[in-house]
Amino acid sequence: RGAASIPVIGRYSRDNLLKFPSAAEELLQAYPESDQIKVRIMGGVHSCGVLMGESAVPSNWELLPYGQIDVREFLAGTDYFVYFDNDRIVEAFGRSILEAIASGRIVLLPEKFRPVFGEAAVYCEPADVAELICKIHSDAEFRLKIRGRVARELQARFSHQSYFNRISGMLAHLN
Repeated sequence: RGAASIPVIGRYSRDNLLKFPSAAEELLQAYPESDQIKVRIMGGVHSCGVLMGESAVPSNWELLPYGQIDVREFLAGTDYFVYFDNDRIVEAFGRSILEAIASGRIVLLPEKFRPVFGEAAVYCEPADVAELICKIHSDAEFRLKIRGRVARELQARFSHQSYFNRISGMLAHLN
């Protein structure tokens, strides 16, 4: 997607409370209620309902059941992928994050994912998401700089060649 007038942030995951921030306040920071941002969440109908409690789901949100549409189609309908989860969960990898990066989405994550994804993502706190999305979205040069850095990191960490190099290095070490 090109930079539409209103940025669309998205995320998808299994609909499990551990896959979302632990409090409604943090959820609304990471996925802001705003007429300046659209939010698409696939796989959070139940979890977001529990977290929001009696509060209505924000009008700028679109909640879809997990798997309602193909992941590629879902990601194609977003500009940015924002993934914040519960502080108590330890993700070993984050396939949905890598899929979003590989699809060309700019990905915003908490710092805990930096060892896995390095410079392939932008790191921030939930409270910084809205401001950062607006800055990236309004500055084409900044967006290009991020995309270039992401492409280099994707190649270095997740390409067939990087996998081959890692395996070759491990095999050489065994000999």
